[in-house]
Amino acid sequence: MALEQLPEWPTIQEKLKPASKPDAAPPPLESKKAPPMATGPALFEDTGNQSGAGINAPVNSVPQVAPQAAPAPASDGGGSGILSKLLVSMAVLFFLAAVGLVVFMLYIKWDQVLEALGLQ
Repeated sequence: MALEQLPEWPTIQEKLKPASKPDAAPPPLESKKAPPMATGPALFEDTGNQSGAGINAPVNSVPQVAPQAAPAPASDGGGSGILSKLLVSMAVLFFLAAVGLVVFMLYIKWDQVLEALGLQ
């Protein structure tokens, strides 16, 4: 179905029309120039020529800057360190102990469980 055939089309057109007069120039946009970023070589760029003025270099190419060492990310405690492995192991052990205790209690009271369910 074409858009013009939709019953909502006049409403959509009204909302798409500019709110200001067509003669008025739009207000100037505030432009903030981003600081230059240090980048590595492009995916298909020849890395043998480090001057940046090679045959295939674009006219307005930005000279390549050596990448700086990135700061180490802060640890959020969810890594794969020995402490997290120890905590996971302890949680698994507590879970298995709880399941074992429930099974043991059912084993001890098995006759009462069957009687309560009406199976004996």
